Amino acid sequence: MATLYPQSLPLNTYEPPIYEAYEQCLMMEANAGTDTDTLMLARCLGYLIRELPNEARELLAQEIVECFANFDEMKSLSWLYVNHLIRLFRQSKCRTPAPSEHSSRLSFEMHHSFFNEAVEPQSLCIAS
Repeated sequence: MATLYPQSLPLNTYEPPIYEAYEQCLMMEANAGTDTDTLMLARCLGYLIRELPNEARELLAQEIVECFANFDEMKSLSWLYVNHLIRLFRQSKCRTPAPSEHSSRLSFEMHHSFFNEAVEPQSLCIAS
Protein backbone atom coordinates (compact mmCIF):
# COMPACT_ATOMS: atom_id res chain seq x y z
CA MET A 1 0.00 0.00 0.00
CA ALA A 2 1.33 3.44 -0.93
CA THR A 3 2.11 5.91 1.83
CA LEU A 4 -0.49 8.63 2.19
CA TYR A 5 0.70 12.18 2.37
CA PRO A 6 0.46 14.15 4.49
CA GLN A 7 1.34 11.79 7.30
CA SER A 8 -0.92 11.19 10.28
CA LEU A 9 -1.98 14.23 12.23
CA PRO A 10 0.35 15.17 15.11
CA LEU A 11 -0.87 15.12 18.71
CA ASN A 12 -3.35 17.73 19.89
CA THR A 13 -1.53 20.56 21.68
CA TYR A 14 -4.20 23.23 21.20
CA GLU A 15 -6.30 25.02 23.78
CA PRO A 16 -10.08 25.42 23.61
CA PRO A 17 -11.94 26.08 21.36
CA ILE A 18 -9.48 24.79 18.75
CA TYR A 19 -8.71 21.73 20.89
CA GLU A 20 -12.21 20.29 20.38
CA ALA A 21 -12.12 20.78 16.61
CA TYR A 22 -8.68 19.21 16.24
CA GLU A 23 -9.76 16.34 18.50
CA GLN A 24 -12.69 15.65 16.15
CA CYS A 25 -10.23 15.53 13.24
CA LEU A 26 -8.10 13.02 15.15
CA MET A 27 -11.19 10.90 15.90
CA MET A 28 -12.24 10.98 12.25
CA GLU A 29 -8.74 9.94 11.20
CA ALA A 30 -8.68 7.10 13.75
CA ASN A 31 -12.10 5.81 12.65
CA ALA A 32 -11.25 5.95 8.94
CA GLY A 33 -9.45 2.61 8.95
CA THR A 34 -8.36 1.88 5.38
CA ASP A 35 -10.80 4.34 3.76
CA THR A 36 -8.28 6.58 2.01
CA ASP A 37 -10.86 9.27 1.16
CA THR A 38 -11.86 9.66 4.80
CA LEU A 39 -8.20 9.71 5.87
CA MET A 40 -7.44 12.42 3.34
CA LEU A 41 -10.45 14.51 4.34
CA ALA A 42 -9.72 14.22 8.08
CA ARG A 43 -6.09 15.17 7.51
CA CYS A 44 -7.13 18.03 5.28
CA LEU A 45 -9.16 19.60 8.09
CA GLY A 46 -6.47 18.84 10.66
CA TYR A 47 -3.67 20.34 8.61
CA LEU A 48 -5.80 23.37 7.80
CA ILE A 49 -6.17 23.93 11.54
CA ARG A 50 -2.40 23.67 11.89
CA GLU A 51 -1.51 25.95 8.97
CA LEU A 52 -4.19 28.66 8.80
CA PRO A 53 -3.65 32.06 10.44
CA ASN A 54 -5.26 32.48 13.88
CA GLU A 55 -8.49 34.18 12.80
CA ALA A 56 -9.13 31.70 9.98
CA ARG A 57 -8.16 28.81 12.28
CA GLU A 58 -10.79 29.89 14.81
CA LEU A 59 -13.48 30.11 12.11
CA LEU A 60 -12.60 26.66 10.78
CA ALA A 61 -12.57 25.24 14.31
CA GLN A 62 -16.04 26.66 14.90
CA GLU A 63 -17.29 25.05 11.67
CA ILE A 64 -15.82 21.69 12.67
CA VAL A 65 -17.26 21.83 16.19
CA GLU A 66 -20.69 22.64 14.70
CA CYS A 67 -20.51 19.26 12.92
CA PHE A 68 -20.82 17.62 16.39
CA ALA A 69 -18.37 14.84 15.41
CA ASN A 70 -20.69 13.77 12.58
CA PHE A 71 -18.07 12.45 10.18
CA ASP A 72 -20.34 12.76 7.14
CA GLU A 73 -20.79 16.48 7.84
CA MET A 74 -17.05 16.82 8.43
CA LYS A 75 -16.38 15.11 5.09
CA SER A 76 -18.69 17.60 3.36
CA LEU A 77 -16.92 20.48 5.07
CA SER A 78 -13.54 19.10 4.08
CA TRP A 79 -14.64 18.68 0.44
CA LEU A 80 -15.74 22.31 0.50
CA TYR A 81 -12.23 23.40 1.47
CA VAL A 82 -10.59 20.99 -0.99
CA ASN A 83 -12.71 22.20 -3.90
CA HIS A 84 -12.79 25.91 -3.12
CA LEU A 85 -9.47 26.63 -1.41
CA ILE A 86 -6.87 23.96 -1.99
CA ARG A 87 -7.60 23.45 -5.69
CA LEU A 88 -6.89 27.13 -6.29
CA PHE A 89 -3.24 26.23 -5.89
CA ARG A 90 -3.31 23.21 -8.16
CA GLN A 91 -0.88 23.51 -11.03
CA SER A 92 -2.40 23.88 -14.47
CA LYS A 93 -1.58 21.04 -16.85
CA CYS A 94 -1.64 23.18 -19.97
CA ARG A 95 0.61 25.98 -21.09
CA THR A 96 -0.34 29.58 -20.65
CA PRO A 97 -1.51 30.89 -24.03
CA ALA A 98 0.63 33.45 -25.81
CA PRO A 99 -0.70 37.00 -25.66
CA SER A 100 -2.73 38.11 -28.64
CA GLU A 101 -1.25 40.64 -31.05
CA HIS A 102 -4.70 42.17 -31.47
CA SER A 103 -5.75 44.49 -28.71
CA SER A 104 -9.35 43.82 -27.76
CA ARG A 105 -9.81 47.21 -26.12
CA LEU A 106 -9.31 50.61 -27.60
CA SER A 107 -6.73 52.71 -25.90
CA PHE A 108 -7.69 55.79 -23.91
CA GLU A 109 -6.17 58.04 -26.58
CA MET A 110 -8.42 56.55 -29.27
CA HIS A 111 -11.51 57.08 -27.10
CA HIS A 112 -10.40 60.60 -26.26
CA SER A 113 -9.86 61.59 -29.90
CA PHE A 114 -13.17 60.00 -30.93
CA PHE A 115 -15.13 62.00 -28.39
CA ASN A 116 -13.21 65.19 -29.16
CA GLU A 117 -14.14 64.88 -32.83
CA ALA A 118 -17.74 63.76 -32.23
CA VAL A 119 -18.74 66.32 -29.64
CA GLU A 120 -18.53 70.00 -30.44
CA PRO A 121 -17.74 72.18 -27.47
CA GLN A 122 -20.75 74.18 -26.36
CA SER A 123 -20.57 77.81 -25.52
CA LEU A 124 -20.87 78.60 -21.86
CA CYS A 125 -22.15 82.11 -22.54
CA ILE A 126 -25.36 83.03 -20.81
CA ALA A 127 -27.85 84.87 -22.97
CA SER A 128 -28.79 88.24 -21.57
